[in-house]
Amino acid sequence: MKSTTKKSSLCSRVMTGLAVLIPVLAIGLRLVWHSTWFVGYDLNNCPGCVPKIDWSNSSNVEVVSPEKVNEFDEKGAVLFSNALPVELVQELAKEVDALPNTFMTDVLARTLLPQYMRYEHHLETRSELVRDWALHGPLSKWAAELMNVDQVRLYNAEAIYHAGEASPTCKPAWHRDTIAAPFPTNVRSVTFNIYFEDIGADAPNGDGLIYMSGSHKDLTGPPTNPNIIEHYVRVGDVLAHDAHSYHTT
Repeated sequence: MKSTTKKSSLCSRVMTGLAVLIPVLAIGLRLVWHSTWFVGYDLNNCPGCVPKIDWSNSSNVEVVSPEKVNEFDEKGAVLFSNALPVELVQELAKEVDALPNTFMTDVLARTLLPQYMRYEHHLETRSELVRDWALHGPLSKWAAELMNVDQVRLYNAEAIYHAGEASPTCKPAWHRDTIAAPFPTNVRSVTFNIYFEDIGADAPNGDGLIYMSGSHKDLTGPPTNPNIIEHYVRVGDVLAHDAHSYHTT
């Protein structure tokens, strides 16, 4: 009898454990399903991967001059004024605004990054329009020219909506984009920032990105004598920075 009781008790604990584990796994899989780690493998939004936007006007315009390349190399950040048609940016803004939030915003941003209203990665896997921008627009050409290489590869298309004055913290969050990137620090990369509103120190919508000039050249630690640079960015401008540049919002 004792042996039978022990076996029954063990089976009961196992069944209870399984009953608890299965819902947990189901919830976990559902969260992953809607996260960047899953949608990164979903290419159903790219039938044929052909451009739907006519990029001929933007692609043929010489935006990256030798002077801009030198500024990018020296300071780690550069602004391209009137680089894109305002209408295209407004269309992109509507598309990104309409995309539903995922685990990245609903869990990660809510718990660890409260200064962000939205924090979404790999939008190119969820929107044909964003993918068109990322793969067929002029950004890859400009990136190659800035870094003086023949080819570039897309790493991520993300959306970050800062809470602004509603942010629970006004403290700066200085960082480098490459701190969590899955490639070595000797691999060059560039981040393009497309703003949906005019932004800058004197702009009605608040500050944009603030950089420590030249900080991309020394990765041993934060700059000891920082020279702060900030740009006034209008809709249609493109702000580019070396992903090693030390910056904050």
